[in-house]
Amino acid sequence: MSVVTTDEEGYWIGGNSEPLTVIRCPTGDSILDNGIFRRAFLQAKKDSWADSLPFSRRREVGGYAYFDSTGIHVTRTEDPTKYSPCSVSYGYGSGAVLIFHVHPFNPPEGFTPADTLPTAVGCPVGQRYDVKMWGGPSTEDWHASITTGLPSYIIDKKRIYVTNPRVTDSTLWADSTKKYDWNTRKCRW
Repeated sequence: MSVVTTDEEGYWIGGNSEPLTVIRCPTGDSILDNGIFRRAFLQAKKDSWADSLPFSRRREVGGYAYFDSTGIHVTRTEDPTKYSPCSVSYGYGSGAVLIFHVHPFNPPEGFTPADTLPTAVGCPVGQRYDVKMWGGPSTEDWHASITTGLPSYIIDKKRIYVTNPRVTDSTLWADSTKKYDWNTRKCRW
């Protein structure tokens, strides 16, 4: 970006600023508004085969993120021998500031119902993808967040959900989940 102004005598002066990063649909969440994290999160969603048919081909993928002196780093740690459309086995390393994974399904929106979960390992038979009961994360997602003491960032095909690991009362989970649009009419990354 170039900046031009005048000095006190009316002469034009100018210069170049530091590079600017433009974040589409800023959330106010410093992790989600980080371009490196966004790119890694969207790559994880792509790698989950979230657009595949049949739904049984889809899989949850996940990992964690940490910071060092050079910035944020995103590490994928899912176990490829345990891929499932409705569950994921992943770990986190020392210094992790969050855990994350993908729900490769569409939530309900307007008059469009949520995707029906496939008949596959870890999927409740015949149920729709439910983002209302616990605010987006599943019971297992909440337990992982509470056990690790880390917020869990979960992306589906429309939104991102963020848990608060200090909320241990399941009756408060849905209301304490932060939700951000990333692929809706309101916002597209």
